[in-house]
Amino acid sequence: MPLPLDAFYTALAATVGSALPLPKALASAGRPDLAPLADGRPLADILAAGGIPELDVATVRAAETTGRLEAALKGLARRAREALILKRRLRAILIYPLIVMHGMVIAPWVIQWIFATASVALLLYNLAGIWVLFFIVRAILSSRIAESLPVAGPIRRDVACARFCDALAGALDAALPMKRAIELAADAAGGPTGVRARAAAAGDVNRPLVETLAPVLPLFSIEMLRAGEEAGSIDKALAKLAQRHFEDAVHALNKLVAVLPLILFFVTLACFVLQLAAIGGPVFHPPAP
Repeated sequence: MPLPLDAFYTALAATVGSALPLPKALASAGRPDLAPLADGRPLADILAAGGIPELDVATVRAAETTGRLEAALKGLARRAREALILKRRLRAILIYPLIVMHGMVIAPWVIQWIFATASVALLLYNLAGIWVLFFIVRAILSSRIAESLPVAGPIRRDVACARFCDALAGALDAALPMKRAIELAADAAGGPTGVRARAAAAGDVNRPLVETLAPVLPLFSIEMLRAGEEAGSIDKALAKLAQRHFEDAVHALNKLVAVLPLILFFVTLACFVLQLAAIGGPVFHPPAP
């Protein structure tokens, strides 16, 4: 089974740095299936054949040209690790309400079953409704509408900006042309942020970078980027911006994870009491004959 991307890049950077032959380096990094492809072709071509994301392949290709392959692989490992952290936190936020909603449906049904008034069809109908609602919510969170929502919007924007800045920093550090670097970073960001970045890449990219990215990033990010451009360290400024946006997204997710159980507890308690009252009324106070 292939290693996760962060572990693969970390192991590959270590083996490449130790001057191992490429077939042994790929096998040691957990991708022995790619070792037969190391027949003299560049590492980027091998990774492209192995299903590695296009942005990562382009970064490796440029790093091979500039001789900064080990540093590029370490940067890719860090970005993959941060993406995995966010993915796990988002999954936890979605799974927890799903479990609670199942409990809200199943627990009253069990009580009804005890009093021989349960309906299997109603249970299945309610469970199907939960999953329909889950997929609707997930579709909304994956769409452009999510950026306008009060809680999900800022988190989604921070995640997109973090991906864009980090990808752009890696692409520029690997000496990719500016237009291509912005296009690949736009693909990494996705959503409305990616659309704005692609529009910026289609325009004049020979002007200062802060002017090119002004429609893409928030104002405070543009000001930090301006300072980095004036200091001649635009890649470092982008890396710091990516870390700032990533930390803001994680902080917001942590707050949501902390508050969500409390909200769901009271909602569940209220629904449970109402359903108990609906079930217990006919049982304890049967209608008059």
